[in-house]
Amino acid sequence: MKKLRNFYFCLGALVFALMNLCLLEPACAGTRTISVSPVKENVELKPGETYTGKLKIKNTGEEDYNFSIKVVPYQVTDYTYDAVDSVENSFTEITDWITVSPSSGRLAVGDAVEVYYTINVPYRAHGGGQYAMISAAIDSDDNISGSGINISGSVNEIIYAHVDGEINRSGEITDNTITGFTFNPPISATTIANNVGNIDNVLKSTISVYSFFSGKEVYTNKNNPAESTVLPETTRKVVTTWNDSPRLGIFRVSLTSEYLNETQNLEKVVIVCPLWLILVVIVAVVMLVLKLTVLSKNSQKRRRRSSKFSI
Repeated sequence: MKKLRNFYFCLGALVFALMNLCLLEPACAGTRTISVSPVKENVELKPGETYTGKLKIKNTGEEDYNFSIKVVPYQVTDYTYDAVDSVENSFTEITDWITVSPSSGRLAVGDAVEVYYTINVPYRAHGGGQYAMISAAIDSDDNISGSGINISGSVNEIIYAHVDGEINRSGEITDNTITGFTFNPPISATTIANNVGNIDNVLKSTISVYSFFSGKEVYTNKNNPAESTVLPETTRKVVTTWNDSPRLGIFRVSLTSEYLNETQNLEKVVIVCPLWLILVVIVAVVMLVLKLTVLSKNSQKRRRRSSKFSI
């Protein structure tokens, strides 16, 4: 009995110690974050000229750190358009034309530094789009966070350069869709466009949402349409959403897509209804059917009894 009491005492002490260990707050290490502004720059270039620009790097974290800057290619994965810096092609030759100063340094908390970049365009540069990123990274193995296009622990400013020369703007809208039924918001419309030219194009998407019953407009982005850049030799899927759409309702949704000299319109009725409500309705219908079936059978029995008594 005494051994059993000792066992319970030790077990209780162990549980108490583990609880205290879990409640202890670990020492909070300072975070390291970095930001770059602006996050993109549109540049018009001519063969043989020199262009100079600048960007700002800022320490938005809680610790001082060293940083480094490099120039990398800017390309994307199809449809999702996730940025990648490992693809080199005829549209990323600008990577070799750019130099930055300073290329490294140290930033105290809250401090910022201006970084100047120079683009030396070759005389034989071909016309069309050129794309690169000026990448700023904290000199540490730790993961970082910050504003800008984030790739592998760095933040980047994208350079969209247009070199004067032979320009080919070509592409088309390949698909427009509106989801007609959804269990959960938001209401959305999708446009897919390709670019088979040699320079980036802009795809504009506008959605307008109307109440199905009253016809009243409840949302539109006409004053601020979604604009998406489509790079050469890529296809992009753009989803335009009404983020504050309700969880239940019937609407008439209109989508307008503008790309190059092409405009496409699509309209569709959209139903938003949560799954739980559908299940409740199904259960209610089943119960109603069962109840009517039982009532019908009871009625038939009463009629049969009544016919027997009358005989």
